[in-house]
Formats: sequence, C-alpha cells, structure tokens
Amino acid sequence: MPGARLAGAPAGVLVGVLVGALVGALLAGCGAPGSTRPAEIEPSEVPYGLLSPAVDPLVASSEGDVPEQVATTPVYLLGEGGVLLAAPTPVEPGSSTQMAEQALSRLQAGPTDEERAAGLASALGAAVDLSLVSIDVGTARVEVRLNAGELAADQVPLALGQVVLTLTSVAGIESVQLVNDGDPVEMALPGGVLTTAPVTAADYQELAEPTG
Repeated sequence: MPGARLAGAPAGVLVGVLVGALVGALLAGCGAPGSTRPAEIEPSEVPYGLLSPAVDPLVASSEGDVPEQVATTPVYLLGEGGVLLAAPTPVEPGSSTQMAEQALSRLQAGPTDEERAAGLASALGAAVDLSLVSIDVGTARVEVRLNAGELAADQVPLALGQVVLTLTSVAGIESVQLVNDGDPVEMALPGGVLTTAPVTAADYQELAEPTG
C-alpha cells in the first residue's frame, strides 16, 4: 500500500516528496499552469510584506526631521547705550551684489516690530536713501542721498557704522565708499576724523558690541 512504501522509503526520498508537494500546492494556488482557474490572494495573506513598496534607505534618511537651512547676514542696528548690534537677517542666497542689495534694503527699512520691542533702533532714519552702485575689487560703492533734513552730528558715525559693518559682513566686500552723483562723500570716523577714502569694518569696530 502507498503508505507502507513511503514509510519504508529513504529519508532523502521522503524530503523530496514533501518539497515537491509543497511547491505544487503553491503553484496551484497562484493560478500557475495546470490549475483550473486563476486564484485571487488576499493582500493580508501575502507573507513578509512582499506587496509593500520598496523604501530607499538613503531617501528615507534624508527626508527625516532635518530643519531647513535659512541663509542670514548680519544687519547692524543701534542698541541701548549707542552700541551697534548685529541682527541676523534672512536673505536669499546669491552673489555678493545680490546679498549686499538685500542687506541695504533691510537696513533702509529699519528695525522690525520685534526688534523695536527688544530696544533696537536705527541712526539712519527715513532721511537717508542708500543704493548700491558697484562692487569693485572688494570695495562697495554706495550712493547716498538725504531726502529731508540732516542727521544729528553725534549720529553720523553711528549711521555710517551701520552701513559699513553691515556691508563688510557680506562675502566679497572688504571696504565701503559713499558717493553722491559719482563723487566720494566725506565719511566721519569715530573721533571726528573725515575721509573720502574707502573705509573698513575695523574703522568702526569700536562702535559695535564686542564679539567672542
């Protein structure tokens, strides 16, 4: 009888029979040739999550909770006690010219409501209009115009310090020269010295809050 023959069969033959039977059952269940009709398999019955979409581990790791990086540049404002403070300001990344124009525009606009609430102000005021003319060999030439009135004498070095320290914080700018209709404008240094030559951050650093 068949059962007796299997029972007396060698172990290797028995294993082969069992494996063959298992493969045949799987093929029949999947609608392989020899089955009478295609068979549908419920997704819940598919083992090991074989129907789940493949996940690229490199993509998965790069799409974690990584904060978006925002470019900033320091814009110098007037703090309590007449000290110039660097206020990090968001900007669109770009060339030195584009970054300088954004910094000047932000400086021209003055402190935000939050910055005013924190005690920050500007010595420039609405009377001064600034626009970037060019950047040549590290020197930014800035057109300056007074729209109305004049700055108080004691505020002039602070206003100039705001412009110079802000612009020299932009990569590629080492010095600043103010011009009016193309002609150099005298700039007042701390202590009252006047110069028409390009000035650097070091010339106004004593007006800023110490760093480091």
